[in-house]
Amino acid sequence: MKNLVVEGFTTALRHIANTSIEAIVILEEASVANAFPRILYANPAFGRLSGFDPNAVVGKTADLLWSAKTRSGLLDKLRTAGREERSVRVRLTAWRHDGGDYVAEVTFDPVVGAEG
Repeated sequence: MKNLVVEGFTTALRHIANTSIEAIVILEEASVANAFPRILYANPAFGRLSGFDPNAVVGKTADLLWSAKTRSGLLDKLRTAGREERSVRVRLTAWRHDGGDYVAEVTFDPVVGAEG
Protein backbone atom coordinates (compact mmCIF):
# COMPACT_ATOMS: atom_id res chain seq x y z
CA MET A 1 0.00 0.00 0.00
CA LYS A 2 2.83 2.42 0.87
CA ASN A 3 4.33 2.03 -2.62
CA LEU A 4 0.98 2.90 -4.19
CA VAL A 5 0.77 6.05 -2.10
CA VAL A 6 4.34 7.08 -3.00
CA GLU A 7 3.74 6.27 -6.66
CA GLY A 8 0.51 8.31 -6.69
CA PHE A 9 2.20 11.23 -4.97
CA THR A 10 5.12 11.12 -7.41
CA THR A 11 2.72 11.06 -10.35
CA ALA A 12 0.81 14.03 -8.93
CA LEU A 13 4.00 16.03 -8.36
CA ARG A 14 5.20 15.36 -11.91
CA HIS A 15 1.82 16.46 -13.27
CA ILE A 16 1.91 19.66 -11.21
CA ALA A 17 5.46 20.48 -12.37
CA ASN A 18 4.71 19.67 -16.01
CA THR A 19 1.59 21.86 -16.11
CA SER A 20 2.86 24.76 -13.99
CA ILE A 21 3.15 28.19 -15.61
CA GLU A 22 6.21 28.79 -13.40
CA ALA A 23 9.60 27.56 -14.57
CA ILE A 24 10.84 24.72 -12.38
CA VAL A 25 14.38 23.33 -12.44
CA ILE A 26 15.51 20.61 -10.03
CA LEU A 27 19.24 20.32 -9.37
CA GLU A 28 21.29 17.60 -7.75
CA GLU A 29 23.03 18.35 -4.51
CA ALA A 30 26.16 20.43 -5.03
CA SER A 31 29.46 19.24 -3.64
CA VAL A 32 32.94 20.67 -3.20
CA ALA A 33 34.11 18.61 -6.19
CA ASN A 34 31.16 19.75 -8.30
CA ALA A 35 30.65 23.50 -7.76
CA PHE A 36 27.83 23.53 -10.30
CA PRO A 37 25.25 20.82 -9.69
CA ARG A 38 23.71 18.95 -12.60
CA ILE A 39 20.15 19.53 -13.74
CA LEU A 40 17.88 16.59 -12.89
CA TYR A 41 14.62 18.02 -14.26
CA ALA A 42 13.32 21.10 -16.08
CA ASN A 43 9.65 21.64 -16.82
CA PRO A 44 7.99 22.88 -20.03
CA ALA A 45 7.54 26.39 -18.57
CA PHE A 46 11.34 26.59 -18.21
CA GLY A 47 11.59 25.71 -21.90
CA ARG A 48 9.14 28.45 -22.88
CA LEU A 49 10.96 31.04 -20.76
CA SER A 50 14.54 30.16 -21.68
CA GLY A 51 14.23 28.63 -25.13
CA PHE A 52 16.16 25.56 -23.95
CA ASP A 53 14.65 22.14 -24.56
CA PRO A 54 13.88 20.93 -21.01
CA ASN A 55 14.94 17.37 -21.87
CA ALA A 56 18.20 18.53 -23.44
CA VAL A 57 19.38 20.36 -20.30
CA VAL A 58 18.97 17.32 -18.03
CA GLY A 59 22.46 16.16 -17.07
CA LYS A 60 24.07 19.53 -17.89
CA THR A 61 25.57 21.66 -15.16
CA ALA A 62 23.51 24.53 -13.78
CA ASP A 63 26.04 27.18 -14.82
CA LEU A 64 24.35 27.23 -18.23
CA LEU A 65 21.39 28.88 -16.50
CA TRP A 66 23.00 32.20 -15.57
CA SER A 67 24.91 34.69 -17.63
CA ALA A 68 28.19 36.45 -16.95
CA LYS A 69 26.11 39.41 -15.72
CA THR A 70 25.14 37.40 -12.64
CA ARG A 71 27.31 38.60 -9.81
CA SER A 72 29.37 35.89 -8.12
CA GLY A 73 28.04 37.11 -4.78
CA LEU A 74 24.58 35.89 -5.74
CA LEU A 75 25.92 32.46 -6.63
CA ASP A 76 27.77 32.38 -3.29
CA LYS A 77 24.48 33.24 -1.59
CA LEU A 78 22.80 30.27 -3.29
CA ARG A 79 25.63 27.91 -2.30
CA THR A 80 25.55 29.11 1.30
CA ALA A 81 21.79 28.60 1.49
CA GLY A 82 22.25 25.06 0.17
CA ARG A 83 24.91 24.25 2.77
CA GLU A 84 22.70 25.71 5.51
CA GLU A 85 19.64 23.88 4.14
CA ARG A 86 17.53 27.04 3.95
CA SER A 87 15.49 28.77 1.29
CA VAL A 88 16.64 31.94 -0.41
CA ARG A 89 15.19 34.18 -3.12
CA VAL A 90 17.45 36.12 -5.49
CA ARG A 91 17.30 37.97 -8.80
CA LEU A 92 19.88 36.92 -11.33
CA THR A 93 20.54 37.29 -15.02
CA ALA A 94 19.94 34.06 -16.91
CA TRP A 95 20.77 32.93 -20.45
CA ARG A 96 18.29 32.27 -23.18
CA HIS A 97 19.09 29.56 -25.68
CA ASP A 98 19.36 32.22 -28.42
CA GLY A 99 22.21 33.95 -26.51
CA GLY A 100 20.09 36.73 -25.06
CA ASP A 101 19.48 37.09 -21.37
CA TYR A 102 16.65 37.83 -18.98
CA VAL A 103 16.28 38.69 -15.31
CA ALA A 104 14.91 35.79 -13.29
CA GLU A 105 13.62 35.83 -9.75
CA VAL A 106 14.77 32.49 -8.38
CA THR A 107 13.62 30.71 -5.26
CA PHE A 108 16.18 28.16 -4.18
CA ASP A 109 14.61 25.68 -1.81
CA PRO A 110 16.81 22.73 -0.79
CA VAL A 111 15.04 19.43 -0.30
CA VAL A 112 16.49 17.57 2.64
CA GLY A 113 15.82 13.88 3.13
CA ALA A 114 15.45 12.03 6.39
CA GLU A 115 19.23 11.55 6.62
CA GLY A 116 20.01 15.24 6.02
